Amino acid sequence: MLGTKSKVGEDAMVNAQFCVSAAANVLEIGAPESSDVEKEIHGGQRPRILVADSDGSANRVVAATLPSNYYDLVFVNSPRELLNTFIDGSSFHAVLLELLNPVQESLDLLSFIKDKSPTTEVIMISWFAEEDLWIESIQRGAYDYLPKPLDRRELHRVMTNALERNRHEGRLVARA
Repeated sequence: MLGTKSKVGEDAMVNAQFCVSAAANVLEIGAPESSDVEKEIHGGQRPRILVADSDGSANRVVAATLPSNYYDLVFVNSPRELLNTFIDGSSFHAVLLELLNPVQESLDLLSFIKDKSPTTEVIMISWFAEEDLWIESIQRGAYDYLPKPLDRRELHRVMTNALERNRHEGRLVARA
């Protein structure tokens, strides 16, 4: 078996490359300045954010934009993983949810999240630039809609505003 790569070894290498890439992105571009929400939360709890992205492109941007010392980030790459996460009782302050084909399934996931956890702010992300999808997402309870590829400054602004809304409404509660 010497000389053959194991699946575990390949996964570890991909993970290490992702971490190095995210760190280089932060150093090269620089992380956006910390907001008052982040500074205030840093002294107490960290907001939990679920990122549901099938191709991983948003994961890299989120990891580089939202510093782990301020945020508790959880990444999933399939609708099944997202459902299992909520069914298992996990709670999140915000969810970045990718709008995939078939679109109706993604909109049903949005409805499921809002029914299961009305206080969770859902931000839709998508390669689709169709205005009617944005409108329907907002009508179903999404906080906002961001086009892919994600812009780091826009992601930071939208996430900060979503968490600010939670804070002002008294919904940012300590997790169990």
